[in-house]
Amino acid sequence: MTLTANNGSVGSSGSPLKISKTVSLAVAAKDEIALDLNNTTLTDLSIATGASGTGGISIANILTNFAGFSLTRAGGNLDLGAVTSPGNFYLTARDGNIRVNGDINVANLRLDARNSGYNTTGDVIILASGGPRSVTASGASYLYAGHDFMILAGAASGDNVSVQAGYTDAYVGHDFMVRAMAAARFSIWLRLPSVQVTISRFRGDPLP
Repeated sequence: MTLTANNGSVGSSGSPLKISKTVSLAVAAKDEIALDLNNTTLTDLSIATGASGTGGISIANILTNFAGFSLTRAGGNLDLGAVTSPGNFYLTARDGNIRVNGDINVANLRLDARNSGYNTTGDVIILASGGPRSVTASGASYLYAGHDFMILAGAASGDNVSVQAGYTDAYVGHDFMVRAMAAARFSIWLRLPSVQVTISRFRGDPLP
């Protein structure tokens, strides 16, 4: 199922759009997204929106897969919480950045803060804070940033980052950055055995 409101909202907080018996959902909206999936077991989810939009993003009553899904707008970012599904998850930031604040475990993953070249300032940020962060795609990952792609280990011991995929296609408009936020003991594990990457510049900042 595909729902599109390129200049408006899909549903509203007071009247979410109710959907039943769909396993694959693609939603694109400039502003608010409010959906009630009526305890549907969703397998594939695709979202396209911008950090500059108004209103919240809520996809409620998902059974099993994507349970507890969270995506919020904050300070120019689309903040993504944990995502788990045996299927696919695609997120496109039409403007602003994608900041991964939860673990991801899916079949195929797309984190796109480039939007076919229309988002030239978009960053993708994978951040460990308050514990380790794991991003895993058993199949393919598609990682696109109009500006920087950042993998950031946190400030405390154990704030480690793991990024794994069977195949990765990546485009980074500016810097690909791997950085520790402080002098704490940390590790960043990249397991991308088959990779096609277009990068302007790679930066690996050492510990102080």
